[in-house]
Amino acid sequence: MKKNFIVSIMCLIGLTFSLGSVRNASAAELNAVNYTAEDILAAQQEIQETLNTYSLEKGNVVIFDSLKFDINQTKIVTKNELENEKQAVIKSLKQQVDSTTIELSKEENSSGLIQPMDIAKDGSTYVAKVNCAIPAIGWGHINQDFSAKISSSKVNQLSLLGGSYKSGITLSSWSGIRSWTTISTNKKYIQVRMKGTLSYIFKGSNIDAVQTYLATGKTSGNSLVSALYTEWPG
Repeated sequence: MKKNFIVSIMCLIGLTFSLGSVRNASAAELNAVNYTAEDILAAQQEIQETLNTYSLEKGNVVIFDSLKFDINQTKIVTKNELENEKQAVIKSLKQQVDSTTIELSKEENSSGLIQPMDIAKDGSTYVAKVNCAIPAIGWGHINQDFSAKISSSKVNQLSLLGGSYKSGITLSSWSGIRSWTTISTNKKYIQVRMKGTLSYIFKGSNIDAVQTYLATGKTSGNSLVSALYTEWPG
């Protein structure tokens, strides 16, 4: 029995965030200590390490594989401004981690409604959705289609159908790198990972973050339903 599924990430990500302050240079600011390239690299490393530690505490649904902290040097000039921007970025991306949830569910093409526990019939389409949000304007999805062969409540085969792709209205950009699947040793659980670069626009900086999103599912009869990362048996 072969079933088609969709993995989807929904993100609310805005044009800009009110991070840092609009700067009117004063004599005191001009005399302040400017930051160096090493300071930017140190801030970049701290952002990545902080977010990965925080995500692990929240269930490890996203991994920040690498991160580029690109400063707008016309808006961020002093070390104090760099520190404020770094903390604002960390705070906003923690909000994304906080709001991230996962579900694997049947997609009803006729109504668009999600029925998480529906038993799939042959050819049914599912959506495994990773929902994440940063309070702002704009939203979108990152999707990964795949098919599954299930019999006797065991997953015998998973096949990716193309690569990950963006849909919906979003004010950040996604560039897929690769996707891959895993079947547990008992063949009762599956994981779908999507790796790509997600770009954010902040008030005084841009972030290009290579992230890996994880969706976990388990069999229910001869269908798949959502599961927690912590349920994974190995």
